[in-house]
Amino acid sequence: MAVSEIRAEPSYSPAADVERCVTCGEPAGTPYCASCGERRAADRPRSLAALGEEIWDAFSPVDGRIGRTLWSLVRRPGELTVAYMRGVRLTYLPPLRLFLIVNVLFFLHASLSLSTRVSVPGAGRVRLSFGGNRMLDTPLAVHTNGVAHRYVARRFLRRRVPPRAGEDSAAYSARITRDYAPAFDRNSTTQAKSLVVAMVPMFALLVAALEWRRRRFALQDVVFATHTMAFLLLLVIVAQYVVGFPVGIALVAMHTRPTAGDIDSVLSVGVGAPLMIWLTLGLRRAYGDGRLAAAAKALLLVFGLMFVLAAYRALLFFTVLFTT
Repeated sequence: MAVSEIRAEPSYSPAADVERCVTCGEPAGTPYCASCGERRAADRPRSLAALGEEIWDAFSPVDGRIGRTLWSLVRRPGELTVAYMRGVRLTYLPPLRLFLIVNVLFFLHASLSLSTRVSVPGAGRVRLSFGGNRMLDTPLAVHTNGVAHRYVARRFLRRRVPPRAGEDSAAYSARITRDYAPAFDRNSTTQAKSLVVAMVPMFALLVAALEWRRRRFALQDVVFATHTMAFLLLLVIVAQYVVGFPVGIALVAMHTRPTAGDIDSVLSVGVGAPLMIWLTLGLRRAYGDGRLAAAAKALLLVFGLMFVLAAYRALLFFTVLFTT
């Protein structure tokens, strides 16, 4: 009996030619992966024009998450906190990512120092400088002269950089200003960009203390504090141009040369009043407080923010001092 030789034909699997998702490896039969939502690689254009479209989509106030989140942050105080605690994740940026983006914008603004000449009746052409706000990036001269911890700062500075033999106070101060302060200020600028996030838990403790009667997760206080700090940084940027610059022109028109202290005092009011309104609306929406209760708590939080800022500056001083 003849035995026929049977040869196995190579098997063919249609799945072998199916494009797979570059993220999770599942078959990518649709424009967007059904498992993880990643866009199919074959449909993704590789051009500078496509990159420009992605950047526009990211920052567009209509479609982009960044624009939509910033718009909600400013226009509907507390809405982002409510949405996050409800579980919404795709519509808005996460709180920490939002804070980091605004933080980058704030320190980019702080690095600018713009000036212009304006015509003021009775004063002629006057040069006014604006921008370069260093509210969070505090120079050594401010630590040792213009803040609450200045006496402690001077004492620790003398321990870190002791006076030389026979060196009097004037010579010591001149040497610090000439040799040490520039390095301190550069280090302060670098560390402030990351250390500013320390204000979030400080402010969250204040919110938790005022809302202790309401049964909720502690996460809500942290999220609300994060959104508040992001709004504050935006507010400082805007107030410097909307409030500080016009007031500077007005002071010059009154034949008064405005100092940095004058502008800072005006900015404190220009920031404090809108922040209190924002907090009042935010507490009502995020915590369900009544009008009077929310307004009272907002006032306390604005004053409490001064202590948070003072604590942050003290923390920044010691962090920079022992690393410079």
